[in-house]
Amino acid sequence: MKMTNDLVSIIIPAYNEALNIERCLRSISKQTYKNIETIIIDDNSSDHTADIALKVSKKFLVTCRTKRFSVHQERGIIRNIGAKLSKGKYLFFLDGDMELSPKVMKDSVNLIKTNSDIKAIIIREESMGIGYWAQCRILEKKCYFGDNDIEAARFFDKVVFWKVGGWDQNMISGEDWDLTRRVREKYEVGRINSPIYHHEGKLNLIKTAKKKYYYTVMAKPYLKKNPMTFQKIFHFGVRPAFFRNWRLLIADPIHAFGLFILKVVEFSAGIFGLIRLKIS
Repeated sequence: MKMTNDLVSIIIPAYNEALNIERCLRSISKQTYKNIETIIIDDNSSDHTADIALKVSKKFLVTCRTKRFSVHQERGIIRNIGAKLSKGKYLFFLDGDMELSPKVMKDSVNLIKTNSDIKAIIIREESMGIGYWAQCRILEKKCYFGDNDIEAARFFDKVVFWKVGGWDQNMISGEDWDLTRRVREKYEVGRINSPIYHHEGKLNLIKTAKKKYYYTVMAKPYLKKNPMTFQKIFHFGVRPAFFRNWRLLIADPIHAFGLFILKVVEFSAGIFGLIRLKIS
């Protein structure tokens, strides 16, 4: 089957991503698939993210447009606005602290063009960071490769994206899983092996716990549409992926121990968040 050179719209919500946006745009410029437009939605940044992005895009010859907000918006709203501004046949949702390996766009377009049943694609995500806890997170993400219960789609056929309703703008957490679930109810979701690198910086337990607590407290819209069974709550802390990938864990006992501590902290923060949510 001959590949048509359809336009892909990469949509990047960005809040104070001045330190990351150059790396992100450089990786877009190095894609082996070239028919790409980039739309950056500046979510009221205080570090001139949009100005830096435009300057850097000219440097790397990246087709780039920006839209700025004077007040903070949630990710679902930002991403839907980017989708409405897009001109591409396909939508790819990227974060400002992420970096694409060179064949992500080519492999995604080839897969969705050669299989008419596939309307969304999961791209493998590899974590990168500094320090001991970041290394534990890297090990955790390796355990999730190929896990449909954890990984969510980032690449979509635009027609299907709007058919299923786009991003749920009421959701602050779980919106990526919710969108993937809605696509999967009617269509097939594929996956490629070319990775995305997520630069998470230097992790620490306190910030990790606060983040998990916040997203759990804000999970009411998600839980209304996706009720939590006891099994799902159990899997929230005790991931089956860890048992399936036990060889990875025993091969790196130092970081496997840290991963256990990390998940206990996150699970505890999540339980407190659920209690707060239930009370409220």
